[in-house]
Amino acid sequence: MAVGKSAYADLIRTHAGPSAKVKYLQVSTTGGNARRVVPFDNDVDGAALFVTAWSATPPNAS
Repeated sequence: MAVGKSAYADLIRTHAGPSAKVKYLQVSTTGGNARRVVPFDNDVDGAALFVTAWSATPPNAS
């Protein structure tokens, strides 16, 4: 990806049990060493967290 371009992914999570407030996520590409911290002001619990493949366009709202 060229410098200054954006990549998007959809974050999917399930809910189960007690939760904790999260203020950020640390994101890195598969096999990469670089990381980016992004804001994420939501509750997260012990359930599953999934991320879709990277895309050049934002995911559609559903």
